[in-house]
Amino acid sequence: NETCWVSQGKMNFIYDNLVHQRKAVPAIVVMANGMIYEESGDKRELKYRDMSAFVKEELIPYVENKYRTYGDKEHRAMAGLSMGSLQTSITAFEHSELFSYVGVFSGFVQDILTQNQSHLTENNKLFFRGIGAEDRFIDFFKSDDEFLEKSKIKCERKIYKGDHEWKVWRRCLYDFAQLIFREDN
Repeated sequence: NETCWVSQGKMNFIYDNLVHQRKAVPAIVVMANGMIYEESGDKRELKYRDMSAFVKEELIPYVENKYRTYGDKEHRAMAGLSMGSLQTSITAFEHSELFSYVGVFSGFVQDILTQNQSHLTENNKLFFRGIGAEDRFIDFFKSDDEFLEKSKIKCERKIYKGDHEWKVWRRCLYDFAQLIFREDN
């Protein structure tokens, strides 16, 4: 859930240290739980595509009402890992008017669950993808490489030493944070 970004990912330390070193721009970081389920009787179904509506209709308005923000796409990024990376791809591409920076960590650009790729259009300023070389989803990452090249969607990509794990995701965050909200991007 959303607390893992701090407890395991050390996001607060990574980002604060980068800001202190002037390698990253200060920002409000919001972490949301993307595990949206629909329950019916004894069935429980993950509604991963509902994250897009939640971000647009609830999360962004809440943050903008609570904090002083710029409130525009040039000052907004979205990143996610594993299943959250697919939700990030869907949300940030379907609503490219909301996000200039997109980070996909150890995950998916194409919707491998439904094969619905309607969300994929190039409208973002920066699209970053990273994964561990030993990650069990590396073949999907390579398939996304081919899909993105064929679709003429540009991205920055990195492959790190490691598996589907926090040591890789911390490296993804470290690199992604240094690229966002920069005037030269």
